[in-house]
Amino acid sequence: MELRNFLPVLDFIRLVPSSPKANNRNQPHRLPVIGISWIALLTLISLLSPLPAAASSNGISGFSGKSGSTCTSCHSSGTAPTVTLSGPTTVTSGSTNNYTISVSTVTSGNGGVDVAASTGTFAAGTGTKVLSGEIVHSGPSSTHTWTFTWTAPTVTTTTTATLYAAAIDSFGGGTGKLQQAITVNAPAQAPTIAVSPASLTFNYQSGGAVPSAQSVAVSSSGSAFTYTVSTSATWLAATPASGSTPGNVSVSVSPQALAAGTYTGTVSITSSGASNSPKTVAVTLNVTAAALPTIAVSPASLTYNFQIGGSAPAAQNIALSSSGTAVSYTTATSATWITATPASGSTPATVSVSVNPSGLAAGTYNGNVTLTSAGASNSPKTVPVTLNVTAATANNLTATPLSLSFNYQSGGATPAAQTVNLTSSSAMSYSVATSGGWLSATPISGSTPGSLSVSVNPSGLAVGNYNGTVTITGAGASNAPQKIAVSLAVSSATSGNPSLNISPGTLAFNYVSGTSS
Repeated sequence: MELRNFLPVLDFIRLVPSSPKANNRNQPHRLPVIGISWIALLTLISLLSPLPAAASSNGISGFSGKSGSTCTSCHSSGTAPTVTLSGPTTVTSGSTNNYTISVSTVTSGNGGVDVAASTGTFAAGTGTKVLSGEIVHSGPSSTHTWTFTWTAPTVTTTTTATLYAAAIDSFGGGTGKLQQAITVNAPAQAPTIAVSPASLTFNYQSGGAVPSAQSVAVSSSGSAFTYTVSTSATWLAATPASGSTPGNVSVSVSPQALAAGTYTGTVSITSSGASNSPKTVAVTLNVTAAALPTIAVSPASLTYNFQIGGSAPAAQNIALSSSGTAVSYTTATSATWITATPASGSTPATVSVSVNPSGLAAGTYNGNVTLTSAGASNSPKTVPVTLNVTAATANNLTATPLSLSFNYQSGGATPAAQTVNLTSSSAMSYSVATSGGWLSATPISGSTPGSLSVSVNPSGLAVGNYNGTVTITGAGASNAPQKIAVSLAVSSATSGNPSLNISPGTLAFNYVSGTSS
């Protein structure tokens, strides 16, 4: 400790020179100036002589030994006292701890102390105060015991701090020193909870199946602890509502009443025993609009063939169906020669499609039947329609045979009727005419294929040869009317030997090259 300067408490006698000329006879006799000066000098020498050193009464910092300096610079003449520190040597991060420092008595008198720390902070106790961040005595202490508190630093790993102390027990004595290591432990880690996965996603299409529940695993570090579960939305549910680690939480959604869109919510898992509570699981629900049914048509296209002059093609059907629920539909055609019935209906249904080729020239015609449904996602459906119109081919009328012969003997039986067969490339109507009153053919009209019955009536005819014609005219035939030559031989009656009659008298065959015989 440093020495304090003590001011001498001496009221010096004023020194005045002695004068024989002093005319104040009542003044007392004074000592000679030279004598008084020596007395003052001796007094000053006495005052300036070394005195026993004493601790600073108000304390002094910077001499604890932390920086290398102690009180030995001023207090080293006597035996060094023993300094003792009482208090914990192992503390917790950030904790406040009480200490007592004492010094053994070598010589009686008032002592002093200075305590510093490598880290942490001080607070004063009994007989101490804080000066420049260090603990020093607040006044001389004859008990040689002081108290203070030290707050450990905040650490995350175990750290060692050091307390430095220097103390004296009396004036002029030696200096005692102390250096104490303090172990500062990091605070015990509170247990934590963990959830897996950290987020959940559900997808739902209106009218479809509700998504399956998903599971969240809840775990903890260290020992098991209890938790509670809550959700942030009415469409979101989590069970069970409470549990203990390790555990599982089942998370489900109820999207049936929700409009199409994206919804977000959270599942919160709370535990009072966990340092990171609560833990939240983000939940996303994607709701899409209900899928519309689809319509299907079969067949996918229609083809018609027509030859001019022939019959119109038969109607064809389109089968119309839908997925899911039934839907209504309407039909439309793209050309006047196409007709589709019915004009509307609901699935499943059959639509009849017909064509009217009348008046169309030879060629290929394309059109569509369109089936439309407002309730179907793939509406409309179009069925292409193709109509192939071909020119009429040559339609020849053929009569077989082309000639007939009849023989009649006067007074005899009328010759039997003969048959003529009529054919054509395609069906056609025909009419029949005969020449001569003795010749007839039935029927007089008909359609191919057909046949004629040709007969003669020789009554009243004189003996001789007669020739006639059966004319057959075909409607639309590309060849000329067919003419059947008919001959009738009338002979006289005989009275003697019988005669031989051969009928018909001629045979005719017709052959068209390239056809079957």
